[in-house]
Amino acid sequence: MKRVFALILIFLCYWLGMPYFIGVALCFLSLWLDSTYMTVLLNCSFAFLQIPVLYFLFKITGVTFIDHKKTYSHTRYSLLQLLLVGIILAAFSVAYKCFFYPIPIVQEGAEPPMAGIVIAAICGILLSPVTEELFFRKWMIPYLEKAGVKPAYILVITSLLFFMAHIDYVHGYFAFERLLLGAVLSYIYIKRRDIRSCIWVHFVNNLIVIPIGLAAQYC
Repeated sequence: MKRVFALILIFLCYWLGMPYFIGVALCFLSLWLDSTYMTVLLNCSFAFLQIPVLYFLFKITGVTFIDHKKTYSHTRYSLLQLLLVGIILAAFSVAYKCFFYPIPIVQEGAEPPMAGIVIAAICGILLSPVTEELFFRKWMIPYLEKAGVKPAYILVITSLLFFMAHIDYVHGYFAFERLLLGAVLSYIYIKRRDIRSCIWVHFVNNLIVIPIGLAAQYC
């Protein structure tokens, strides 16, 4: 249980504490940049800063990038199967947002900052699937396995933390579709032990969901 509590503490520091300190460090820029550009800058800074932080996290906890663990099922998934999984998850996400949140979560009359939108989209589509999968699957799952946590509990814990990381507390948006995405990705990793499969599914999901979300907000 100590490792589980330590994991939750690391999650809070990593996912909530780090963006806060980045915001404090960059607060002086708010004198020259509007709130929209500041949000994009903060998100991009957090995305890139995760790379060295993840490296440090792997080193201090003893979790390796190369996974030699033998699993009870060596399931093989083709890229085509995983592509289909990503598309289905994206369709569910879009349908969920359209049904429960039909009104765009932006200020009325806000001007779309095209440069910021492009940068945010690139970070969300290309970088986020890599950094998030390295944290929530490649690091978190072996960390819990070393503590003797059963696979079913690992699936629940990682899915819930992944969901919590994507809640928009400002606008009151609860991304329950991310709960399903996190569960599927954790299941794939536990079964296959190949983080590339998780990154691929996550990438396909974001490649569909992010452009549609941006279009709904600003178009």
